[in-house]
This record gives sequence, C-alpha cells and structure tokens, in this order.
Amino acid sequence: MSVSRVERLLVEASVSPTPNHRANQAAAALAREIAPIDWATFWEVDVPEEDWVIEPIVPAHRQVAIYSPAKTGKSLLALDMASGRATGRPVLGGLGKPPLSVVYMDFEMTEDDVRERLVDLGYGPDDDLSRLAYYQLPSLPPLDSERGG
Repeated sequence: MSVSRVERLLVEASVSPTPNHRANQAAAALAREIAPIDWATFWEVDVPEEDWVIEPIVPAHRQVAIYSPAKTGKSLLALDMASGRATGRPVLGGLGKPPLSVVYMDFEMTEDDVRERLVDLGYGPDDDLSRLAYYQLPSLPPLDSERGG
C-alpha cells in the first residue's frame, strides 16, 4: 500500500461519522506523527555496539519475551535476573555490575514461593534487595482505561 493510500485512509478515518469517531480521530492524528523509514538515510546511520542489561538475554532499550512450556523455570530465571541486577550480583555467569532499580510484577507466586526461591538463589535477610520493587499479585486497572494506560 502506498503512503498516499495510507494517508487517505487516515483522513477518511478521522472524518467518518462512526460510533468510534473520536477514537478514529485520535488514531489518525497519531498516525500522522509517525513517519515511515527514510531508506536514503537508514543505511547511513552508525549502529552502536549492543548495550546489555543482562547479556545475552536482555538488551537495553528493547523488549524481551521469555516463553516456554509451563513449569520449565521462566519465573525462576526472571527472579534470578531481577534480583541479580538489583543487587549487583553476577547474572547468568556474567560479571557483577552496578545495581539497577528493577520492577518485578508477579502474577503467580505466593510469598512462600518467593522466599524459597530467593533462599535457593543465595539471598537472605542480610542482602540489600531495596532496588528490587517486587509487586506480588498486583491489582492493576484495565489497560484500556486512562488510569491503566
């Protein structure tokens, strides 16, 4: 689809009298702010060396999804990575780094599960986990609401 066709569809969406008229207008306004890649300059940009939060799994400034069948250790891996970065301990065999503030949203483990896993990972009452903001079973507002968004 050509850019002009996309732009025409956006204009049509912004003026069409549908039940979602305000949503169409907002979407069209946002889409006008988003420009397609300028291929003439795309290849001229120097690409910096990859920056890692946790090498080789979590690159900085990117999104990451960890997936596998149930009960294969995703939550344990996530807790290990989060607590390691929050305390500055080595993670996944790498070198220790300065601690980072980490937010962990847990929708499945009980407090007993978290304690058992942290102990298994070598943490205890003398470890400073103050940079790990751990939210257990948080009640979040719907993401399609102003507060949730």
